[in-house]
Amino acid sequence: MSESIEYRNTGASSSIRGRQSVGDFRYIARRWGYDFEVSSVADDAADQNEQRGEAQPIVEGVVTAVELPCGVKFCANDLVVSRDNERAAIIPRSLNIILELDAGPGLYRMGAAECSLSSGCAAVVTAAQSAKLAGHFRQGDRSRSLVLQVCPHRIQDEDLMEQVHRSIAGTGIRLLPVNSRLRSLANEIFAACHAGPVARLLAESCALELLARCLAVKAPPNTASDIGVHARDIVRIERVRDTLISELARDHRLCDLARLAGMSVSSLKVKFRLVVGQSVFKFLRDQRLERARSGLKDEGWTVKQAAYFVGYAHPNNFATAYRRKFGSSARQAPHH
Repeated sequence: MSESIEYRNTGASSSIRGRQSVGDFRYIARRWGYDFEVSSVADDAADQNEQRGEAQPIVEGVVTAVELPCGVKFCANDLVVSRDNERAAIIPRSLNIILELDAGPGLYRMGAAECSLSSGCAAVVTAAQSAKLAGHFRQGDRSRSLVLQVCPHRIQDEDLMEQVHRSIAGTGIRLLPVNSRLRSLANEIFAACHAGPVARLLAESCALELLARCLAVKAPPNTASDIGVHARDIVRIERVRDTLISELARDHRLCDLARLAGMSVSSLKVKFRLVVGQSVFKFLRDQRLERARSGLKDEGWTVKQAAYFVGYAHPNNFATAYRRKFGSSARQAPHH
């Protein structure tokens, strides 16, 4: 570890302040649950010193990583680059949001995809499986940035977990439109890093809103190379999806849907999840319940009618599924 550096660990929060070497970055990376490496640095002599155990700082400033109770992690960085370097994080299957609050142009790369971020810009990084996210940093540049990370398995809410699963069907980087609200949320999270439990509660609410706004932005359609499904099969899966939506009350069977898609049942199950982000029958159930809620609220359906119209043979089964998804009785659905 570097000399003249301060470490703080308080429960789910870790912080490093001072002149930081590669070893210091590895320390906080391990605390955050991912691997870290420096792919290249400008000063070969400094590299040799690092290998001999003489820690050479690559940045100076503060890095704070926090894991929130809701399952979202964030890392706030306020750093000045001491020497040119390229740092890479081996991130797990996850959704990541990078916001540059005050920085020179930074170049991020994942595989063949690249994204340049300057002050006030943001990007969404999706990793369908473990992937290397690299960033190039130049001596003298300041980086005041915020990174949010969400791994599906850490989310307790089943519907939100499915939404995140769907959002990371492919691996890549895309720009995220930034407005004043996103900047305000990022700054509030940043300010809460070193404050008490009330401020961290505010940070959690801001992080969840930031995640919601990210998920609400429609991502570009997945390409076949992104998700490992041939373009022809994507069209076939979308045909199955559209059939399920238009025929909610029908008693669908996997063998019939596989025949419609022109593939085996096992291929349908795998490819449907990759393209749509849910299993066939989880998707069908969600669509049925959403349509039922709309009918109950806006069209005056009774509970029995709602169950029948969306394909439930037994109203009790429908009522149970409805309560599990929406947290309230179907009879309590407000009418317009």
